Amino acid sequence: MVQISPINAANIKPAQNNNERRVGFGTGLLAYMGGDITNIIINQAYVRTLNEKLMNMVPQKPDPSIKMDEILEIALEKSNLKNKGVKIIDISKLADTTITAADGSQTVYTVTNQIKDLIENAVKASPFHKKIANSKNPIIKTLIQRVNNGIATQLTNGINAANLLPVNTIILDTQKIGYSAFHEIGHSLNKFSKTGKILQKMRTPIQLIGTTIPIMTALLTNKRTNDNPPANIWQKTTTFIKENAGKLVTLAFVPIVTEEIIATVKGNKLAKEFLPKNIVKQIAKSNAFGAATYIGTALFAGLGAFAANKVRDKIVAAKLQAKL
Repeated sequence: MVQISPINAANIKPAQNNNERRVGFGTGLLAYMGGDITNIIINQAYVRTLNEKLMNMVPQKPDPSIKMDEILEIALEKSNLKNKGVKIIDISKLADTTITAADGSQTVYTVTNQIKDLIENAVKASPFHKKIANSKNPIIKTLIQRVNNGIATQLTNGINAANLLPVNTIILDTQKIGYSAFHEIGHSLNKFSKTGKILQKMRTPIQLIGTTIPIMTALLTNKRTNDNPPANIWQKTTTFIKENAGKLVTLAFVPIVTEEIIATVKGNKLAKEFLPKNIVKQIAKSNAFGAATYIGTALFAGLGAFAANKVRDKIVAAKLQAKL
């Protein structure tokens, strides 16, 4: 709103766009929370609907007549991965064990806890993940524990497979999702190739930076218009990020999707050497749906960031309009 001053050339000021007005802490916090919640809702909606449907369409349970555990061990040998230290832990062969302490007390060491320990060992072996895991922040510690517990539970229940690359360990239940093993072996093959290794190292840093910075910038930056253009390099940069937040978040997944596709291609090629054509087709179909979940995640992550930005700006605009 233009302030009315005595007619004096020295006192005349150009009209200000509402977005130039100072946003109070309360408005800023409300806008940030509104945008963040929008982002979370959209991503969770995808995970619990389309993503789950895609995963349910994945034919992962092998034919009972095929001894997947034996075939996978041979595949590791033929691909020379076994000589490089890669091993497969078959959850179907694990069982809860009882540990007796010196005082005679007994503790049940469950399969889930065994898998959780393997995950934690892999985290400790990764320089990048180790820094995050060793954080003294109680919130970060709690989040990491929840993530690790969730992954361990999924693996134990045979609804997911994992390749712990830092410790060269593939974990899965061969009786429930044996076909997914070839995709995981593809990740190990990538680790020992130049391009694959680079993509794997880029994976977590780019995902964290490439998703966090655009979303944070969008939610903490006011929208600019032709009446309120960016005046310096910093403002131009933040404006560009804000206006393209959704695209930038989706682009952050490119190294992940690329590495996943390469792992799939290598896994499918390896499967052809050990399994009948009809089974190889099932594995290829399984891996295709698996790749689709990553592409879907990238698209909906970008959509979430885009929508969060829009919601944030609407909240700010409504608050500023109410002050007029």
